[in-house]
Amino acid sequence: MVANILFVSTVYFILRYLARVSIISFDSPLFGDFSSLSTEILLLYFITVVILSPIIEELLFRGIFLRRFNKELDNVTLAILISSILFGLCHGFGGILGAILFGICVSILYIKSRNILVPIFAHFLNNVISFIIVLTGIEYFIQGNLIVIVLIVILAIVYNFVLFRAILKEWPTEME
Repeated sequence: MVANILFVSTVYFILRYLARVSIISFDSPLFGDFSSLSTEILLLYFITVVILSPIIEELLFRGIFLRRFNKELDNVTLAILISSILFGLCHGFGGILGAILFGICVSILYIKSRNILVPIFAHFLNNVISFIIVLTGIEYFIQGNLIVIVLIVILAIVYNFVLFRAILKEWPTEME
């Protein structure tokens, strides 16, 4: 959690500094209405959140924490759960439970593939899709359309059922 707070704070302070020395204009938060953000801020946001975050977070949470917890506890299930809970706690603003579930999924991807690039790529895809959704303003269309909301809820229920079955089926019993 401290690493995430430091990372987000660093991005914010860099943006504030660049605005103060008149390199960019920045008077908006990173999260929220993207329509008011300049192209420079959007590019910086894309680089930090879509490209750097997946690399840094996967190296930290899967490459270091998951492997270390598994080594110390000699229990892959506990290692997955603890590293995923820590990952979720660092993503409180985006929904802790969703981030924990995502952490479990990318942990399984990492263990099954034995390649850190696989969860990094999955994390990148997740973040780029979220970035596009926020950038295009699709969430405003969704919020104002009851039929779309109902369809999304139904799809979410079906998706989560399928996802939970896949997680249980693919759950690793050991980590090499």
